[in-house]
Amino acid sequence: MKQVYDFNSETLPTIITPHDCYITAVELKDGWLTFTFDDDIMHGEDCPIGSDCKFDCIRFHIDELVFDDGILVCRGNIKRKKWIYKEVGLDYLRKVLCRGNLEYMYHFVAFGGIIIQLFYGKKGSAKWSQYELTIDTDMVEIEWSKRQ
Repeated sequence: MKQVYDFNSETLPTIITPHDCYITAVELKDGWLTFTFDDDIMHGEDCPIGSDCKFDCIRFHIDELVFDDGILVCRGNIKRKKWIYKEVGLDYLRKVLCRGNLEYMYHFVAFGGIIIQLFYGKKGSAKWSQYELTIDTDMVEIEWSKRQ
């Protein structure tokens, strides 16, 4: 099942957030940024097809030129109490994804855009990174499926 949210209306859409979902793929193709999620991610109460469903992916229709401006990264080390901010590109995010444990934490909806928070951290490590993507979008799609 697919849900479509239009950002061109007079009211902001209420989009279900895939919170704490592990990302298995990130793709930027034909003006769509797509995050594909791990099969074990479940979402219960708000799922439109019942409580036994899962997020498959979330897609953002964007202008690639706007997106290529960069992704803000906050890298930190809890033990050293040190934080660094810098801008990176989508290729950097793909490299992080190859290491595993990249999570979609949440998003904030605004008129004509969305802010996405991603998190990367190894279990047992004090080092972590938080990624903030600010995207101009006119449409968001979420795909669901029944758990087998």
